[in-house]
Amino acid sequence: MKNLKKTVSEIKTCPQGMGAYYEVFYNRATDELFTCFQVSLGRNSWTEFKNPQIVKIGEFEKPVTMKELKQLVEEAR
Repeated sequence: MKNLKKTVSEIKTCPQGMGAYYEVFYNRATDELFTCFQVSLGRNSWTEFKNPQIVKIGEFEKPVTMKELKQLVEEAR
């Protein structure tokens, strides 16, 4: 799985208390994780992909471990 460490590092930088969070996605075709940074107090901003190979893993505002994120990806595969 590509970008696991990078994704976990990005999530750690998420500003607290500002409505900020990272959406994490997994591309089944390329075996890659990637993030989309969002700021939304009502959680009414998000990213959608029409490609069925890209699945949303979750929204993260607090740090997550590589082991935890890897497990979530395994469940989504």
